[in-house]
Amino acid sequence: MRLDPDHGDQLRRLADDTGAELAWPLVWFDDDFGIHATRREDFVHKRRHLTTRLIHVDPGTGITGQHLSEAREALTGNP
Repeated sequence: MRLDPDHGDQLRRLADDTGAELAWPLVWFDDDFGIHATRREDFVHKRRHLTTRLIHVDPGTGITGQHLSEAREALTGNP
């Protein structure tokens, strides 16, 4: 696993800007959604009444500003 030390600050800013908590309700960054597609779809279906955004991340580039923008969009206005 490769971690970018800047991700922590970027994710904290995302939470601060949107009023979100870095826990549940959920934005899930993952580089391998294809492994358990049925389980993933079941999980999303069970959370259909909650904010849930699955964001695919290329393992070669990691989390980018575009990913954080997608998360921001999902979390903005989150109850």
